[in-house]
Amino acid sequence: MKVERLLAIVMMLLNKRRMSARELADRFEVSLRTACPRPGTRHV
Repeated sequence: MKVERLLAIVMMLLNKRRMSARELADRFEVSLRTACPRPGTRHV
C-alpha cells in the first residue's frame, strides 16, 4: 500500500470517526474485501 493512500485513510477515519467498509472501498477504488477483510465487520 502506498504511504499516501494509508495516510489518506487515517485522515478520513480521524475526521469522520466511523465509515462503512463500502465507503472506504468506493473512495479508494478497491474491493470491499480489500477494505474490510474480516467477514461480518461493516464499520471501521
